[in-house]
Amino acid sequence: MKIYYTGEFAGGRTESRRLLKRAIAEHTGDERLAAELIGAIKTGEQGKPYIEGFDHFSVSHTGSLWAVLICGRECGLDIQLGKKCDMAAISRRIYAPEDAGWVARVSEEDPSKARDEFFRVWTRREALAKAAGGTVYDTGLPSVLTDDPLIDARPYRLSDISFPDEAAPKGARLYAAVCVEDDGNDPVSSVVPPIYVECSMKDKDKEKQNKTALETAYDFLASRMRTAGEVRKHLESREYPEDEIEETVKELTGLRYLDDYLYALRYYERNREKRRGVLRAERELIEKGVDRETARNAKEDFLHEQKVDEFEDAMEIARKEALAQPDVYGGEPRVREIDDRLSAKIARKLEGKGFSKSDIYRVLDRIRRESKEENGHTGW
Repeated sequence: MKIYYTGEFAGGRTESRRLLKRAIAEHTGDERLAAELIGAIKTGEQGKPYIEGFDHFSVSHTGSLWAVLICGRECGLDIQLGKKCDMAAISRRIYAPEDAGWVARVSEEDPSKARDEFFRVWTRREALAKAAGGTVYDTGLPSVLTDDPLIDARPYRLSDISFPDEAAPKGARLYAAVCVEDDGNDPVSSVVPPIYVECSMKDKDKEKQNKTALETAYDFLASRMRTAGEVRKHLESREYPEDEIEETVKELTGLRYLDDYLYALRYYERNREKRRGVLRAERELIEKGVDRETARNAKEDFLHEQKVDEFEDAMEIARKEALAQPDVYGGEPRVREIDDRLSAKIARKLEGKGFSKSDIYRVLDRIRRESKEENGHTGW
């Protein structure tokens, strides 16, 4: 996990994108690839930016300080210069009750520490929200007084961090926190604290690198698993000879550093955690260079070994879409009447998530029948 930063940020979305491009160039060692990746930025369902085929990243800035966290798993970074604000009102309005109570207690017992605790909680909330795909104004976030918060049963790891002294404006108090998803594959402690890399706004003449294709591939694999196709494409972008690339991929495959079948299995697992169907994951794997047969075999083994019922997964999503919120008098949410408009909305959502057409038709039939039963329709 690395943080690229500069204390020369003048503000603006365009400048932030330029800095992100420079940070990615520093991270990959490839200016041309960085330009391609910046052009491929997409926005997820909750507004979180991402780049297919690249690590997770999180941008934050405050004053003239700009930084981006690049990590092999879902992550969030927040930096904040201390400033005057109505800490009590903000705490009551958006902090979790435990966090608001903590800030109020510190303010009463030791006012000199109140601002530190207020902004410590603020940056931790923002880092957690970014990692989970939300915002700090989401009042449903759990307390961040713990280092191991859970959101929808998914574990995250929070950590306060300190930037190098030269990063913050002179005399200013800087608060910062990072949050990474704890995926259980390797301890989070191995990636916290991050490595800091100064990323100047001024273009630098990069030293010519004399690394072999194998050394470059090892660097590329250091942060997370990759497919053989991704490694091959990365080496091609660095203009290594084709025979050296093929020899490198062959050697890494023999050493099990590259294993497209295992990569695909884990990809299907993560895909289901995100409540998506296997067809979407299969398409994405093929785009990443996994051959169709490997992707298909891994899909079938995943569905069988994990006893996955995609119809039931799709039904769960459809039922949530069909639930009407309780009225002002309370009560439990109920299933709305399923008209053509709602049916089309549910079908589009399930198709976008990668569920098969046959499962979508079955889901719509089932959800319509459940709606009729709940709303008292007898059919005559």
